[in-house]
Amino acid sequence: MLKRSISGTVYVAVIVGFFLLKVYVNAVAFDALLWFMCAFGTFEIARALKRKELKCGFYVCLVSGTILPVIYVLAEIFLNKWYALYIVLGVAALIAIALFITKLSTKESYKSFGITVLNIFYPFLGILSMMVLNDVKGQAGFIGLVLIFVVSALSDTLAYLTGMTYNKIKRGNAKRLCPSVSPNKTVAGALGGFLGGAIAGLLVYFVFKPKFNVAAPLFVFIFVGLIASIVNLFGDLFESYIKRSVGIKDIGKIMPGHGGLMDRIDGITFTSVYVLAMMYFM
Repeated sequence: MLKRSISGTVYVAVIVGFFLLKVYVNAVAFDALLWFMCAFGTFEIARALKRKELKCGFYVCLVSGTILPVIYVLAEIFLNKWYALYIVLGVAALIAIALFITKLSTKESYKSFGITVLNIFYPFLGILSMMVLNDVKGQAGFIGLVLIFVVSALSDTLAYLTGMTYNKIKRGNAKRLCPSVSPNKTVAGALGGFLGGAIAGLLVYFVFKPKFNVAAPLFVFIFVGLIASIVNLFGDLFESYIKRSVGIKDIGKIMPGHGGLMDRIDGITFTSVYVLAMMYFM
């Protein structure tokens, strides 16, 4: 518990530090954080799935996770975020096509090809969504980024505390949410996480309304936070499925008490896509 708390505190401090750099220095500083998340997160997933991917898959995914965010940033600087988005998605698609051609010339399975392509786009698409939000001028992009991290933090924390407390009350017999994928998750914990998402939306609204004169009403933020927490849970379960399929408990060891970086940002990579869509919708 102590290691988990210390790691969590350091993680929050790093995130807050990069938000301050974004506000007071340059938004590209935040892109540097997102680049690290993409490169290292892709490495962790590629390492876990190495035996299931194409023979060249590990190295292709490693290079993709490293260069794709750089391509986006450079294209955004010299063009704009929409051209950059189209370009980087086009490059990712070309990599997938090249892998398909490679698969056709070998005896490797379509399953291995599919797993390798999955790793090219996961966690990249989630990180890319945050990079797009980072480039949005004005309040929407900043509030969207804050909402992503606050929802993830509060949702995960309340899910953990609620699930642990209720399980103790039930003497270890609390109803499991999805035992075949993640044996420790409970229905009570999931409900606590949803409450955490709604509270996150509430907090973001009241913190930023005075400063940014937020136009969207309170219930919209609560609703977005609630749905984001559900999406966050799916991201967590998705990675749990990956770990279960390869027989490992944690994706890495970079964060003692939490596991790897992807164990910490798995939900964020899903939530960011949803929040980006909602920010543009609103």
